[in-house]
Amino acid sequence: MKKRVRSDRIELFAAIVVIGILCVIAIPRFLLVHNDALSSSVQLLNANLKASVDQVYAKAVIHGLEKSTSISGREPIMLEGIEITYGTPITGAAGIGKMPITADSFQLNTFENFSYFTFKASNNGEEGGVPSRCFVKYQPRQSANVSRSYSLSYNDDCSE
Repeated sequence: MKKRVRSDRIELFAAIVVIGILCVIAIPRFLLVHNDALSSSVQLLNANLKASVDQVYAKAVIHGLEKSTSISGREPIMLEGIEITYGTPITGAAGIGKMPITADSFQLNTFENFSYFTFKASNNGEEGGVPSRCFVKYQPRQSANVSRSYSLSYNDDCSE
C-alpha cells in the first residue's frame, strides 16, 4: 500500500511538471498569436480604407470634383453623403468616418489635417491590453496640383 501511495505522488509530481512545461511554452505562443491578430486587423483596415478612398476618388473624377474643395463659409462638397476635398474624403466623421468599412473595433480620432483609427479604448486607455501604437493614419489630398492623391499609413507593431 505504501508503494502505491509513493507511486501516486511521483505520478502527480510528474504530471505537474509536464503541465508547467506546457504552460511555459504555450503562453508566449498565445501572446504571439494575439499580437499577430491585432497586426492583421490593422493591415486589413488599411487595405479597406485604401480601397474605399480610391473608389470615392474615382467617383469624384467622374463627377469632375477632384479639383474642388469647400472654402470656409461655403457649402461643403458632398459625394454620396461623404464630404470631400480635392476628390478625397475630409478628416472626421463627415468624411473618412462615413466610409463603408467594417471597423467595429476601431475608433476615429480626428485632428485638423489628419485622422487616426485606433482600437477602441476602455476606461484605462487600452482594451484588452491593446497598445495605442496600433493605428491607421489618414490624410486627405491637400491640393489639386499634387500628384499624390492622399496619405494613408499604418503602424501594426501591436506588441506589448
